[in-house]
Amino acid sequence: MPSELRAALAALEQVQGGMIGGRVASAEELESVRSSGLAAARDAVCAAIDAGPAGAGAVLDGMPPWARSLLEPSLLARLEAVAGERVRTTPVRVVRLPFGAFRWADDLASYVCERPLSVGGLSVTLAVADAGPEEVAERLRAHAWLPSRLDEVVDGARRFAAREGLELHVEGYADVEAGPITAAAFCARLTPTHLSLEADAAVIDFDDGDLFWGHHVAVRCDSTGAPLEWVISG
Repeated sequence: MPSELRAALAALEQVQGGMIGGRVASAEELESVRSSGLAAARDAVCAAIDAGPAGAGAVLDGMPPWARSLLEPSLLARLEAVAGERVRTTPVRVVRLPFGAFRWADDLASYVCERPLSVGGLSVTLAVADAGPEEVAERLRAHAWLPSRLDEVVDGARRFAAREGLELHVEGYADVEAGPITAAAFCARLTPTHLSLEADAAVIDFDDGDLFWGHHVAVRCDSTGAPLEWVISG
């Protein structure tokens, strides 16, 4: 799913709970964020439709059921129609490369490496999202920091999430009786679980360690592994 749509849906999910950035918000604030989130979601869906069947299909496959009701029926119908134009043949099931074998996963619409990555002794799933079999090797080459700098990139993503999210945690999710949490403690509670190589970025998913009440945490990095943005959702 494009990062712009992921971020818009994350904001809209919070608005549905009456919150903005982890804090309770006024009706006026909620309506403002809701309007901007819906506009961003519509723009991202339109861009996916314009990208063709593969882009539309990736968005449709990754969109949670509750989010579909936020789209105008005509736009959702267009998305479904374009996604339906995907070739109805089974993709190449396994792509074998020196890095390892990548097997097609229908539920993720991605090629998933059969050998999980090791990050600090933890197993992390590696997937190549929204790509044909001939693009898997190209994606790996585009992210040359794999695997030599993997731990460094994940640690950088953790620190970035702490810089961006610590205040949100303290103001909206922290146990007031437990006292303030340090940036180091914040990082320690983020456990990497999944790494997805997208067309324009790498997205690292983390278990939030209950920092945000079990919400999904993701950090988007560029092709050098430098963090660009983070989102919480789910």
